[in-house]
Amino acid sequence: MSSHPELLYVVVCKLPDKDTGKATFLGFVGSLLHKRFDDSGRSTDINIAILAYDHGLAITPQDHPEHISLLYNASSSRLKRYEHSGVLSDIDEAISGLEIIVEWTLHDDASVHRAASMNTLGKSLMRRFEHKGHLEDINRAINVCRKALEMTPAEHEEMFDRLKNLGDSFLCRFERGAFLPDVEEAIALQRKALALLADKDKPKDKSKILNNLGISYIRRFERTGTTSDLDEGIIIQEMAAETMPDNHIHKPAILSNLGNLIHLRFELTADLTDIDKAIAIQTKAMDLTPEGHSGMTKTLTSLGGSYLFRFKHTGDLKDADKAISLRQRALLLLPTGHADIPGWLTNLGNAYLYRFEHTGDFVDIDKGIASQQRGVDLIPQSHSARSRLLSNLGNTYLRRFQQTNDLADIDNAILVQQQAVDLAPSGHPSLPQKLHNLSNSLLNRSHYTDDLRDIEEAIITEKEAIHLTSGSHPELSQRFTTLGISYLNHYKYTNAIEDIGMAIDMFRKAKSLTAENHLNMPGFLSNLSGALEARFKEMNSHADIIEAIEYQKKAISLTPPEHSTFPRRLSSFGRLLMQHFQQTQNIDDITEAIIQQKKAVDIMPEGNARIQKMLTNLASSLLHRYQHNGDHSDLENTIAQLQRAAKLSVGPPSRRIEAAQKCAVLCKPLDKLRALNNYEIAMNLLPQVAWLGQTIDIRHGQLANISNLSNEAAALAITLGKYETAIEWLEHGRSIVWKQVNSLRSPLDDLRAVNEPLAEEVARISKALECAGTRTELRDPMSKMSQKISLQEEVKFHKSLAQKWSSLLSQVRQIKGFEDFLQPMKFSRIINSMPSSGIVVVINVDSSRCDALALRSSFDVLHIALNGFSHEKAGRLHRQLYDYLSADEAPRSDVRAGHLFAESSFQIGLKNILHDLWELVVQPILGALNVMESSNPPHIWWCATGPLAFLPLHAAGIYSENETSRGPIISDFVVSSYIPVVSALFNKSNNHLQSSRTACLALSQPNTPGLLPIPNTTAEIQLIKRRFNDCNIGIVCLEDMDATVERTLEEMKTHGWLHFACHAVQNLKDPLRSAFYLHDGQLQLSQIIQKSFPIADFAFLSACQTGTGDERLSEEAVHLAAGMLTAGYRGVVATMWSISDDYGPSVADEFYAKLLNSTGDVESNRAAYALRHATDVIRKRLGNSEHSLRVWVPYIHIGL
Repeated sequence: MSSHPELLYVVVCKLPDKDTGKATFLGFVGSLLHKRFDDSGRSTDINIAILAYDHGLAITPQDHPEHISLLYNASSSRLKRYEHSGVLSDIDEAISGLEIIVEWTLHDDASVHRAASMNTLGKSLMRRFEHKGHLEDINRAINVCRKALEMTPAEHEEMFDRLKNLGDSFLCRFERGAFLPDVEEAIALQRKALALLADKDKPKDKSKILNNLGISYIRRFERTGTTSDLDEGIIIQEMAAETMPDNHIHKPAILSNLGNLIHLRFELTADLTDIDKAIAIQTKAMDLTPEGHSGMTKTLTSLGGSYLFRFKHTGDLKDADKAISLRQRALLLLPTGHADIPGWLTNLGNAYLYRFEHTGDFVDIDKGIASQQRGVDLIPQSHSARSRLLSNLGNTYLRRFQQTNDLADIDNAILVQQQAVDLAPSGHPSLPQKLHNLSNSLLNRSHYTDDLRDIEEAIITEKEAIHLTSGSHPELSQRFTTLGISYLNHYKYTNAIEDIGMAIDMFRKAKSLTAENHLNMPGFLSNLSGALEARFKEMNSHADIIEAIEYQKKAISLTPPEHSTFPRRLSSFGRLLMQHFQQTQNIDDITEAIIQQKKAVDIMPEGNARIQKMLTNLASSLLHRYQHNGDHSDLENTIAQLQRAAKLSVGPPSRRIEAAQKCAVLCKPLDKLRALNNYEIAMNLLPQVAWLGQTIDIRHGQLANISNLSNEAAALAITLGKYETAIEWLEHGRSIVWKQVNSLRSPLDDLRAVNEPLAEEVARISKALECAGTRTELRDPMSKMSQKISLQEEVKFHKSLAQKWSSLLSQVRQIKGFEDFLQPMKFSRIINSMPSSGIVVVINVDSSRCDALALRSSFDVLHIALNGFSHEKAGRLHRQLYDYLSADEAPRSDVRAGHLFAESSFQIGLKNILHDLWELVVQPILGALNVMESSNPPHIWWCATGPLAFLPLHAAGIYSENETSRGPIISDFVVSSYIPVVSALFNKSNNHLQSSRTACLALSQPNTPGLLPIPNTTAEIQLIKRRFNDCNIGIVCLEDMDATVERTLEEMKTHGWLHFACHAVQNLKDPLRSAFYLHDGQLQLSQIIQKSFPIADFAFLSACQTGTGDERLSEEAVHLAAGMLTAGYRGVVATMWSISDDYGPSVADEFYAKLLNSTGDVESNRAAYALRHATDVIRKRLGNSEHSLRVWVPYIHIGL
């Protein structure tokens, strides 16, 4: 019956448990089944063997001589079953049993069971390490295997197995930590084991050790790049295969490993005979593997990998299909919970990815991400393979982003790749590749977001990857390429010609390291072509454009037409020919360029984000041919391509706006209504550029490149007499970021009345978005990876909030009556929300024309053409003012500024600037409005655009030294205020409390640490305090050490009015860090707008440059005063430039003398009138000299 041990087991089980021989028989049956499992690989054999051992243990006392043997065999069998099925409970139980034996034999090193148990325990710990990745397991495995070896006599029959196990343990630890001595120790031990078999006929053992020794050589090759190790590994693996007969159960595994090594050599050499040979060997391994054998999954996966690499090289889709089919089959063979499932899922995902890259079928990339994400979800956090799985998942997210430009994908890619790098041990051979993958993702995100920080971090990360890569490593060329692309992109921001030189150098290195027939060669050639093109644009070298064309042409010839990169290379080739045409004017060049670019557009799959750039390239070529030959059909075709690019649903919104704006400009001479429609497309895309999923500083940076869009669009609308459209667009396209912040604070009472849960969710997300938007991203490329991961998690969370916000808005707008909830304002709402008195004058300054549009409640828009004014004149006046101020702004002790303008030798009178503003702008507007000189003048809110936004319209006039001989000045006619947009007047005009008693918080900092003293701030606060006390209005004064950041913010919550007399700084790089200097540091704008000030009403900012904007963002009102409006203050007195400490107290005293009255009434809506009074008093006191103008002109009123 020994030939049928399963039947023998049934017979033995029927014996009474008290039978003294039953346990011995059960052990015997178990050993028969265990041995048959070794030969057959059938899981039923090992399952019954374990049942037999467990039954024997159950009926055998612990002190019985058979107990240790049964426990050892049961544990060994569980180890076998774990290696077959991957069920973790088996390995845990095996280790537990073996540890009991080691404990029982602690003081008996001579015990036959102790050394064997320690050896098997070491192997079991190694297997658990492979599953869980706990370093203590592999360290302990090495220790117990070494102890077992030390206990084994030199001639002992188990010496071979114990040398092998210790060697395998060192190899296993090397694969986790890449500590070179570990793999060298493994090779030494495996060679000793092999030497023991030199004169023995043990083909099975010889094959096993040769197989493992071959793997050790390969691992050392991967660590050091020494190709002799790869060659030695293949030779040894071939010997292992030759030694073992085809009918042996382990022959398929050895063949599979041999195929893997030849596959690896193919990756180095690109010799197709190698990959064909690998596939043939692995196919034989598959054919020799019995159905149901545990080794089938690895064989199938390896064979799938070889088919996949042949597909990447040849483009034969049948190979890709075969690879996916094999890997799917391998997964189906693994039992639930098997330790290999996460890795196999990742491999399947890679197969889907490679097929997607060839076909562009989005179903494949989605399946690839789903498969790899499942693998990551299943693998333990501490597992050594988790880093590899994360890096692969990141690559797949990156590839999908490259096609769709979905920011969520690239953020996910960067996050998981950062995690992969963080998990990779220092010195591990996989670390350079993971760094490279991360660098590539950072680089790709920069293409979409135009964030220079991403490019700089990509360069640093790729440099580190190259530094860690050996000179002979097959991936070195790819890393040089990515670094070259990063340098090229860096040049686009810095215009540093050395960046192009570095890029060309990197691309040439990559090309020199790569075989002509390598599958990466077309990409390397294309990149080198692009760098030469960039240098041609900079240096106009004919040799560069000729070389670029040749390289791109060769890249195309090496690229299969069905490959996903083929259309892009055609488009780039066309762009090169167009540039050659610009140099030579050879019509054949531009004609061929258009042919190639049209072909590229036609074959590019729908939905691919790269088509946007290809369309604009084609449009550029068509436009150049039109300009050359005047063929009107080329112009129409140019417009059509730009319109298509603008209307795409993929690609960076800033590029789509650029396409729409170019299209509008081309349409203007032909069809102004068509041009207007294109401006409408561009205007509707603006919110996507300044997306709520980005921080405020990034949004401001994104808007800098399109700050003239609303002015340009409004100018055309005015030309067509569409004044209401012009107002809507100027409102929609200016102060975008501040309006976004205000929208997050919109009242939700009406929504709560109809859907309270939805209103609460809107409130929750809006608050979270506001906090996320005002955070500061302190990115340091040299910071720890854990810090970068934390920051990236914040970025990801922020963007998820923005997506949730968009979804909530859609839900709200489906409710009847809420269709326009937080939508851009229509003119009807704008005009109906105007204050009942006063006039708003919007002045649009564009290169094509300048106009004023006057708005009054219940009146039509009044259009006033400013024919004598222009964008060029506005710019000249702005430059004159800047130079005038710079010439007299050497550091002085009588100004309240945290930083000052640089000195300039240029000087021009302020009177001249104010004179031109009067004659060219203000006088025509007042005349059209029929505003006459009056002792009770009307209130005008100026809403200026372009360079005019930086000029003192409120002081325009004709000044002379003698007051009686001066000409007209604006304050004779109107009271002036400024607003960044018309909607700054809304809501706030309806919720102020007339004649309310409001406490004031007054703050002075005469001796700010680290800055020049401004002693008159103390006098200023004392004068203000007296005015408030005389009117019986509460005032709290903070001075010097009392004026801390924390105390000030706390007091602001309970005081509706503020008066700050201190130093201030305007931060143009990061507007949210503009700040007031207090005793213990800066009170930054970001801190202010994050807080809730429910009774905020009015603020007087008696500090320097609190109303100075950023000329790069002329339409965004990037200054402290606008930030205070956003924080909830209805009106603000601010300064356009540095103010004098000598006269600050006088201006403030006169202001409050007019504003406050003896009855204690506080009317902040009269602040503009009070400021007019104060500046008139100072002007009359000092005269109309240049010095006098410098004192009072900086003071402005903003808001209500």
